[in-house]
Amino acid sequence: MRGWRALTTNDAGRRGAGDRDQVRFATENGYALLTYNVCDLPRMHYEMMAAGEQHSGIIVAVQDDPRRTIRALLNLLASVSAETLCNSLVYANNWAEPQPTS
Repeated sequence: MRGWRALTTNDAGRRGAGDRDQVRFATENGYALLTYNVCDLPRMHYEMMAAGEQHSGIIVAVQDDPRRTIRALLNLLASVSAETLCNSLVYANNWAEPQPTS
């Protein structure tokens, strides 16, 4: 175990909850939120910061290769603490290994 816990939306019984409610639930339970919603969640992060609201971290990923997303998450989580993620907006692709060139 690497010291991190994960909880899916389904396992939490939160399927269908709105974005703001998902962020609030994650924050109240000490989770950063991993999302593929590249349009709305970054904007919500900046709105929350401008309003002085807090969250446990929002990690935005591109829904392409799940293995690449997992590798990026492992790289990220090996490098930062939960405290560092608080109130941060992180793009998972920035933590992925470079793709090999042909």
